[in-house]
Amino acid sequence: MAAKKETTTVKKTVRKPKNIWDIDGLLCNGVDYEFGESGCVDWKATLLKRMDLLMPNRSWFFRNNQEPPRDISDIEDPKEDQMALTLKATHWLLNSRGYRDITYKPIIRTEDEFRKIATYSCKITFKGNYETNFEDVSYEAIASASNTNVVGVISMEYLDSTAQNRALSRAVRGFLNVNIVSDEEMGDDRARIRQEKEDLKSSDVSYPTLLKKKWQEKTGGSDFQAFKSYMKENMIDVDAEKWEEVDNKVLREAVGIMKNDK
Repeated sequence: MAAKKETTTVKKTVRKPKNIWDIDGLLCNGVDYEFGESGCVDWKATLLKRMDLLMPNRSWFFRNNQEPPRDISDIEDPKEDQMALTLKATHWLLNSRGYRDITYKPIIRTEDEFRKIATYSCKITFKGNYETNFEDVSYEAIASASNTNVVGVISMEYLDSTAQNRALSRAVRGFLNVNIVSDEEMGDDRARIRQEKEDLKSSDVSYPTLLKKKWQEKTGGSDFQAFKSYMKENMIDVDAEKWEEVDNKVLREAVGIMKNDK
């Protein structure tokens, strides 16, 4: 009786396919592109096809006195201002567009009894494609993280990493014209908005008036140019010429900074 032959099982290594770029500098697989009237890629519309990369914008729900849902799928017909980009979405946009290099540069790192601040710039060199005449293009953005504008123990402990992630997100969103805020850029919204409402309730004034009042309490005057210089020292540019023209986001940041700048 002939002996049975032993069966040898050969395991094959499955390799993930590499990104393949077509003659226009676009990915051949994995991206369902949307294009604008100019013929360029509409990255926001392209991203909105990937709802798994988005999450609820907590700030929107807190401002409207609603508890944020846990998942974007829990929102019926979500609007753009109810959405936020996850960090995964930022990386997906970055890899889908294609890049050569990412460089982070520390701008400022301060720490005192009341406040800690880390500010970084993020410079991304994007791969050239048909939109840029196949020339690589660099784009840079700056972001800060402090113990007054982040949420969670981990974010407060690693302000440098938080600032870098924020700068990365702003650089990607800015270059690709995706005007949906990222989760990395949102801070302790619930506590901040609650405090702002208390401030307004107690003073019964508008945000610009409240800001002006806080500045008068701090300096004894109401010089708007001096206020702009003060904010610039805190790495925030005020694109306005009078108190009533200050952007709401800057108003909130300014009030928070002055509260912690004893």
